[in-house]
Amino acid sequence: MATDLRAALSTSPARLAPLLAVAVLALLSIGYVALFAQAVTLPVDGRFANARGSFAGGDFVLFYSAGRLAAQGEPAAAYDLTRYRAAHAEVMDAETPRAPWIYPPTTLLALRALGHLPPIEALWTWLALSALAGAGAAAIVGGWRLAPLGLLYPGIGQALVCGQNGAFSALLLAAVVRFWSAAPLAAGAALGVLSYKPQIMAVTLCAAFALRAWRVAGGALFVAFALVGLSLLVDGLAPWEALPAAFADLSAYLPSAPLVRARWVTAFGLALALGAGPGAAMAVQAAVGLAALAAVVLVWRRTDDPFARSAVLAAGTLLFTPYGYDYDLAILVVPAACLLARAPDLASLPARAVAMLALLWLLPLVSFPSALAFGGTPASLVLAAVLAGAFVQGGIPPARRMS
Repeated sequence: MATDLRAALSTSPARLAPLLAVAVLALLSIGYVALFAQAVTLPVDGRFANARGSFAGGDFVLFYSAGRLAAQGEPAAAYDLTRYRAAHAEVMDAETPRAPWIYPPTTLLALRALGHLPPIEALWTWLALSALAGAGAAAIVGGWRLAPLGLLYPGIGQALVCGQNGAFSALLLAAVVRFWSAAPLAAGAALGVLSYKPQIMAVTLCAAFALRAWRVAGGALFVAFALVGLSLLVDGLAPWEALPAAFADLSAYLPSAPLVRARWVTAFGLALALGAGPGAAMAVQAAVGLAALAAVVLVWRRTDDPFARSAVLAAGTLLFTPYGYDYDLAILVVPAACLLARAPDLASLPARAVAMLALLWLLPLVSFPSALAFGGTPASLVLAAVLAGAFVQGGIPPARRMS
């Protein structure tokens, strides 16, 4: 970054424009994260409470409670809503979230390690690992000089302040993009680990089969099923038997959780916010999802350009699923890093690249506030614009690309 500053200051004022634009975006991200972290994320007075008197770390208590039950030898209890909420209450006497635990039992293999820690130590461990994952996602596709991008990118920041897992998804998706051709089994292994969130894994796995990337697809399925086998070996069948009941609890919970629905960054979420019924909204989602999958396959088939590939894959991932949240926008750090990696320094970014970077950057900054203010987010429209830009970029000859 210091090199970028020296390069910009030593050239014409016009070359300062991209650097100033990036600086403004970075300051917006820092301010956004600082504001929400102070209110939601950080514990105060040595207790597991934030400044609002609720659970510090936002959604982290959901992961910690599941891990704690697993660490106590009761992994199936995470899928029992009464037991699960009681585990929240043991952490802190506050209004407990009513959302059930619906992640696959394979997630408990890792979360039980957090469950052995006291709550505040577990929270700081989670935040530290999330920050490292964000930095790693940018570094994998853009080199270590871009690792700070993973800490500044607002999508990663949103996942951090919410205590969510978006940074880990970004790290795994970055590995898929980086190693798809160079080490397809490694890419497949990363994709298999991403099965902890099947809706984020889905479009990439479908594309792997469509592109006949058999080693990627095979590696993904091998790792995913290996994790299932390990889960059965460690925790038995009980958590898997309890999982359908948790989905029934989710179906009962969602109608009474308008903010949860408002935070969906998908076509399904936008259609619901605009007044469509569930059936019509799902029909819209199906059409958008199929178009997104087709765009991913076509772009990956006709170009090896890292930005076009990563942008269409990240946007397509969130357009393919009906259930993607604002903290899942963290995966957009991958195309942002690929875009910045093209230029030797920030001052060399062309105007089109700066515009695309601004689009990728501003989306996480406006998505959650718009959900709070308007009961919905236009994120899927912005994602469609990113996907369209990547689709066009994938057909541009190398000399004319945004580099």
